[in-house]
Amino acid sequence: MIILSILNIKHFMSKLFVKEAFDSWLVSDITITTHNTFCINGQLNLSFFDDEEQKQLQSHEYSTWKLLRPVCFGIIRGNKSPSFMKLVFQLPEDETNRLIKESSSAYAPEDINGLFINIRYEHGRLLITTGSSIRIFAADRSLDESFEQYVRSFLTEHEIEYDMDF
Repeated sequence: MIILSILNIKHFMSKLFVKEAFDSWLVSDITITTHNTFCINGQLNLSFFDDEEQKQLQSHEYSTWKLLRPVCFGIIRGNKSPSFMKLVFQLPEDETNRLIKESSSAYAPEDINGLFINIRYEHGRLLITTGSSIRIFAADRSLDESFEQYVRSFLTEHEIEYDMDF
């Protein structure tokens, strides 16, 4: 687990809410506090979709950020910043499986519940925390280290500046 402090919050929020940088990430949970507190469970209600729509979802259990981004942007749009915001994103399964292979970890894909980033905005500060949910116990940290590097590279690729020493 690493904690990254985002240096230019306005730039990050643009990448998050206006651009497509995070669109492929899956949404586990969202809490946004403005004039009210809005909570979104990212788990898809598959019974809402017809058969054709379900095929297009590509077997996702959770909504992509692309689907929920306009909804969340509508909540925060205005002259005031939210007083609190927490978004929990999960790396898509294909990327998780790629990291498992590249890291040469002892884990199999079925051992992994998910690789997550927690984005937390509060008191004018924005932090990203990495985390993993693993079904079995192993002392192997290679997957965590690969994911931490993945997140740092992702942020750099999208020109999002961060600091690890705070």
